[in-house]
Amino acid sequence: MAAGDHMTNDTPVESQTEETTLTSRIGQGYRLRALFTIIICGVLGLWGIYDYVWTIPTQEEFFERREISGDVRKLLESASDPEYNFEARNAMMAVLQDRAQGLSETTPIDPDRLNELQPTSDEGWMITMALYARGLESRPLPSGKPSEQMRVAGVVAERSLQLYGDAQEPSAYDRPVQWMFILSLVFVPLYLIALMKHSPNVYRLDSEGNLFLPEGEWTRDEITDIDMSRWMSKSTAIVEHVDGRHAKLDAYIYKDLHLIIGAIAHRLHPDQWEVDGRKVKPAATEETDA
Repeated sequence: MAAGDHMTNDTPVESQTEETTLTSRIGQGYRLRALFTIIICGVLGLWGIYDYVWTIPTQEEFFERREISGDVRKLLESASDPEYNFEARNAMMAVLQDRAQGLSETTPIDPDRLNELQPTSDEGWMITMALYARGLESRPLPSGKPSEQMRVAGVVAERSLQLYGDAQEPSAYDRPVQWMFILSLVFVPLYLIALMKHSPNVYRLDSEGNLFLPEGEWTRDEITDIDMSRWMSKSTAIVEHVDGRHAKLDAYIYKDLHLIIGAIAHRLHPDQWEVDGRKVKPAATEETDA
């Protein structure tokens, strides 16, 4: 916010003279912006963590289940083919047996058991893979028809494809995007610390020109100069003490601080700054006839 934004109020010039005690506290606008940033960054960060930890891994798992179910169905359908791909079957069997190792030995490997579980539960999926393995281990009947184990595995595969058929593989940029959201959590403590730091502060300039800062009082005679080089661009000014100390005054954060800055700058540099912090306009020159 440029310094000029602080000078559009309707405060009478008389109230901005050295005869008035000027007081400045944290601005309500800055407070609301900080709280809004804290809430937005907190929500985005938690959302990013949720997607990174749960949503994306679940999406990957469901996509893999869809792919396995589709491959099992193709192998079952081509079991009676003379050119049956035993290499693909063996590879799939290794995958199924590895994934189904977490299945308890007491758990019945029964398709009816699937109806008692949540459709996408881990136990249900392990039972599904065990049924797939049984179906792939079995061979078609002499008549060419599928065996009972193959038929059951095929029914379960169709059911799984209906359940996971819409699952899509996460894109390569899903996780980096979530990291961007997660990193926004860094701004939550930063803005909280800023609010806690600035909220108690009060700046005052009394009628005698004494400046009261959060760090202490500077008398009128102790204020030797004010640096206004960044005032118009950053709304900040630096007051200089006779002993070499400096104090930064930030009108972007504190309401009406531009009046205190303007009063000091006008006293020290009346030819450059108005009492309300505006630059002194150069006097208009009269044009003369040639």
